Amino acid sequence: MQELQPQQFSYRGNNSRNIQAAPAISLPLHFPPAIFNMIAGRASSQTSLHRQGNVRAARPSSSGRRLRTRVQASSEPTITVKVVEEGQQPIIIECFSGEEQLRATMLDNKVDLYTTWGKLWQCGGGGQCGTCIVQVQQGAELLSERTATEDKKLNKKPATWRLACQTILGDGTNSGTVVIQTKPQK
Repeated sequence: MQELQPQQFSYRGNNSRNIQAAPAISLPLHFPPAIFNMIAGRASSQTSLHRQGNVRAARPSSSGRRLRTRVQASSEPTITVKVVEEGQQPIIIECFSGEEQLRATMLDNKVDLYTTWGKLWQCGGGGQCGTCIVQVQQGAELLSERTATEDKKLNKKPATWRLACQTILGDGTNSGTVVIQTKPQK
């Protein structure tokens, strides 16, 4: 690493003097390797195996958008999530039953879950803010039971509303389709 030499700057105010200062230094940011590779657009073999081990890509069709799904050909029970967004084609996501949190599944598949203010104030999935509200239109029996956190946050809301961060898709034994509407509070 090269040694930095101070530079001379002249400053003339009430009293004339020279000030020594070091030039601006740009320090590299230190990220964990997996994050750095993701930012740089490179996936390490460990990262890609972890992220793609149970992911099957699906492309848009004329009937609706299909994005990454978390299922490979398997005999394990799966849940199909159909996300309905106002003014857009439905998004279809498949995942293993009992393994996925609804919020994580939706964000992994680039579903716009939050309102404008929700994007700023969301708590990151801790159940503290109530900004990840979704409405379950069909298949509520395939989701986990409503938690105490949900009961508290959704006290005076319709029974079909859930917090995506507190909802697990399936119980590991059931299969089926769940229809979700994002941002029902609009």
